[in-house]
Amino acid sequence: MRKMLKSEFVKTWSLRTNLILLAVLLFINFVYALSVEKQSTASWKENAKKLHKEYGEALEECIKEDLSEKMYQPFVTKTALLEYSLEKNIPYGVTSVFSHMLKMTEFLGLFVILVVYLGSKIYSNEYDSHTWKNLFCTEVKKRKIYLTKFIFTIGYLILYMAVFLLLSAVVGLIYFGGGSTGVVLTYLDGQIVENHILAEIFTIYGMWLIKCLFYVLLVHTCMLFTRQKMLSFLGAVVLMMIAPWVNMLRGNAKVAQFLPFYYLNMSFEGYGTRFFLYFLVLAGYSILLAVISYVKFVKSEWKYS
Repeated sequence: MRKMLKSEFVKTWSLRTNLILLAVLLFINFVYALSVEKQSTASWKENAKKLHKEYGEALEECIKEDLSEKMYQPFVTKTALLEYSLEKNIPYGVTSVFSHMLKMTEFLGLFVILVVYLGSKIYSNEYDSHTWKNLFCTEVKKRKIYLTKFIFTIGYLILYMAVFLLLSAVVGLIYFGGGSTGVVLTYLDGQIVENHILAEIFTIYGMWLIKCLFYVLLVHTCMLFTRQKMLSFLGAVVLMMIAPWVNMLRGNAKVAQFLPFYYLNMSFEGYGTRFFLYFLVLAGYSILLAVISYVKFVKSEWKYS
């Protein structure tokens, strides 16, 4: 198994691709860090009072002009968060390595598209290089080949997510320095939710990892049926794009809660108890895709030409 995993790494690894990806991630990290105004713990209360007054006045103007609730909801959210932080004496808007790491999770959507493409190469490289024949000419059984690729897929995704997390931590530490881990406040359904910032960061990364695994397994399954790598990858990208639209059409039907579209489009802010359902549903669909692709992989009559 170890030799097979090493072989998968050799076939999938591309120094040029990974250096380009690393450069892009560093660029995004530094651009964001430079665009944020530093705020220390010592000055947070003064800034919070000033912002609370400004957002409160803006909210009053919106109400006077009889704007729709959707238009002034951002002001409601911001005012409530600032008011809560001042009442509870919880620093709000303080910049640190942890705030940078949390903010960088907003770019994970774009990063996931890149990772799904790289993950698709675990199968597409075999088609491109015509190496299926070499793989099946050995005495290794198909189920072991599939299991190796499945384990490597999970490890591959964890590695890329860990690199993204580590880069954001390094850049945040260089630019903002350390700082208290503290609490992150989220406005959810009219209530303020408190979460430990490190728990928030790792939970969001975990949720993105599950989503990423779902998409990669979807690509692998489509590829085994169609033998078309780009078509399979584009199918996953299209699903990413239409998930919000499908989720909007589903209405309030209870059966829709067991479909993946809601969870593929779910906001990670104030995830609360929804995390269990998120994990249960997407992990369930990922297992289903793995079973389908396994059966197809083992039962298929492979052609090498």
